[in-house]
Amino acid sequence: MINKHFTVGKKIPSVYLIVFSDGTAVCHTEKFWDEADVTKTKALSAEELGKLKAVISEPKLLDVKKRYELMHFVIDSWMEWDIKLQHPGSVQRIQVVSFSPDSARERNQPYPDALVNLGCSILRIRNDVYGDARSYNMVDCPDFPSIR
Repeated sequence: MINKHFTVGKKIPSVYLIVFSDGTAVCHTEKFWDEADVTKTKALSAEELGKLKAVISEPKLLDVKKRYELMHFVIDSWMEWDIKLQHPGSVQRIQVVSFSPDSARERNQPYPDALVNLGCSILRIRNDVYGDARSYNMVDCPDFPSIR
């Protein structure tokens, strides 16, 4: 999954999270400007990997839209996720601008549960591997099972 930070006319990509089939999770620095790129890697436990595979294999995930727009006001910057999921025989791509289930609910345009579960799983794994707690929001993800 690639994260893009849009700010002051710039689009700054960074590798937010990649999970390989063997359970290796890799995260790079979340880029806002010109930060040094630090890579962190962790092997997910069999249980963590199994839970993530269940989230990705949820049949309703195949029915989500290809793009979800911004759901809250921003002044000058926002993040956009480019998610690529490998399914048997196909690749699914989903773009989410500033993932925020809480904002989507407030606008009466809630994300499908399968997308919220995927997004919250991404945030939890990212936080567990990279340790940047600012990316994990309990307001947005209180009702979905932890990958931990």
